[in-house]
Amino acid sequence: MGPYQEISPLLKQQIKDRMLQHDKYRYIGNSYFVGATPENDYKPKIPYEVEVQENDYSKREEGYLRLLLKSGGADHLRPVTLRLAKDGNYYLWSDSILGLLSDIKPVESTNPWA
Repeated sequence: MGPYQEISPLLKQQIKDRMLQHDKYRYIGNSYFVGATPENDYKPKIPYEVEVQENDYSKREEGYLRLLLKSGGADHLRPVTLRLAKDGNYYLWSDSILGLLSDIKPVESTNPWA
C-alpha cells in the first residue's frame, strides 16, 4: 500500500481472515497469473503475466486509477483502486485489496465433485 498509508490492525485482520478462509493463501496469488486455473492447481505459465483491464470508470476520478484483474479462479474480473502519490507512483488505495482476496474456485485435485 506504499509508504503513505498505514495498514490498520482491522485491515490486517481482515486480510488474514480472508487468506485463511478455505486455505486460500495457497492459491490466491497464483490465480492472478495467466494460465493458472483450478484444473492445473493454479500453476501459471512462464513467463509470468497478469491480465489487467481498464473500463469507462478506470480514470473517472483524478489521481485515482481503478483497474480490473483477471483471476483464473473467478468468473468475474476483480477491481482494485490505486491512488497516485506525489512521488509519481500508484499505490493500493484504502481496503481495495480485499476485493482481490475474494473466494476462488477450489483446485481440482482437492475437489471431490470435479
